[in-house]
Amino acid sequence: MQRVIENFPEFKKSERNTTKHFNILEELRRLIEGRSLYKISEVEQDLSSTESSNSKGDNYRKVCNIIESDDFSKVEKLRLLILFSIRYENDNMIFQLKEKMRGQGISEEQLNLVNCMLEYAGKNQRRSDLFNDKSGWQNSKKLFTGMFSDVENVLLQHKPLTSIIVDQLMKGKLSSQEYPATIASFDPREKPEQLIIFMVGGTTYEEA
Repeated sequence: MQRVIENFPEFKKSERNTTKHFNILEELRRLIEGRSLYKISEVEQDLSSTESSNSKGDNYRKVCNIIESDDFSKVEKLRLLILFSIRYENDNMIFQLKEKMRGQGISEEQLNLVNCMLEYAGKNQRRSDLFNDKSGWQNSKKLFTGMFSDVENVLLQHKPLTSIIVDQLMKGKLSSQEYPATIASFDPREKPEQLIIFMVGGTTYEEA
């Protein structure tokens, strides 16, 4: 009995911590389900992942379904449209999606965010092939790996560009044309033993 009494304060503290974490998880679950984030995240992964085997038509239909659904907020729909526009820049499907967004009550000021994002991060602003669209081998690889991919990991498809660049550099396969060195003697085919990466503007949680 004495031991129980001595340990009681510690037990109560542990109980409070457990309850606190449970309440946080329950609130997160409520927000995720309430905003249908799992459904929209799956489409975001398909659009952003270089490993996705989905065709442009498949992604277009998925985005259309979300835009026309009442289960998603205007902010979620707009974010998905922006991602689709970056993925398939200058495609007529973007115009069609904008028309659908107007039908959902999205203002012109909000839709203009699509153009602003393309000016900031469009093809003309990017040095590398962000989605591996230029390589025929990469497109074939997407199809092949997509046939055998684990569906349970659909929310983990995307790999940050930083990770891909570092992987290529460590393997001695980084393009010297896309990533020129400031030192003439540097040979990108040599595999470095150590890397120090400096990101202007910081990194996202996924990149870190």
